[in-house]
Amino acid sequence: MAMKPIADLLLSSFAAKLAQDDFKYNKSRKECYERNFDNGRQGVFIHPIYHVDDFDVVMNFAIYFESLDNLIDSKDSRELAKKGKNYKLYSIGIELGNYLKTGQRRWNVKSEVDVFRVVEELYQAFLEHALPYFNKYKDLQNAYDLIAGNGDRAGSNCAFNSSRCINHIGMAMLLCFDKSRIDKIVEEDTRFLDSFDMKYDLKKFLEFVEKAKKLPEWPKN
Repeated sequence: MAMKPIADLLLSSFAAKLAQDDFKYNKSRKECYERNFDNGRQGVFIHPIYHVDDFDVVMNFAIYFESLDNLIDSKDSRELAKKGKNYKLYSIGIELGNYLKTGQRRWNVKSEVDVFRVVEELYQAFLEHALPYFNKYKDLQNAYDLIAGNGDRAGSNCAFNSSRCINHIGMAMLLCFDKSRIDKIVEEDTRFLDSFDMKYDLKKFLEFVEKAKKLPEWPKN
């Protein structure tokens, strides 16, 4: 049995459910549902994982901060824009199972009969977990606290080390941390990134710090 038409039915059916909460299906990027808020965008992602006779789906949810991306001026975002993508990389986000600390959460679909049950279960997971995440972490201070420190929780919500450390600094600047506090974050993140054999992330981070020091948002004292 062809699985893709069944997955397409699931994705479009889920879009109808999320429309109740003002999320729009991003048709240029299937599996993605988005809504705007005053400082960016919130996204829900449903990823089909295809097998021969069935498929699984997993849920991720994420938040994009426009003010943060404007400050960072993400090269990755610009490259995506050049390729015709009408979205930018999200600032923080997590897979549902990691959020619940249960290991990856999957729903299995074997036929069209399973679709509407799975859609209902996905929507309940959205209401119980994704919406509270959006409501709490749309606040930039809460988002900073979530990814600060480079521990397991931080890594689960912003997996790429260099991006997370750059976000630390960018968020701290937008939150008007004083210079001594930002200097301490730079020192801690530099030490963290330097602990890895591959130095690309460290180089990328330090390049951003030097650029950030020239921005008006960088604290003078």
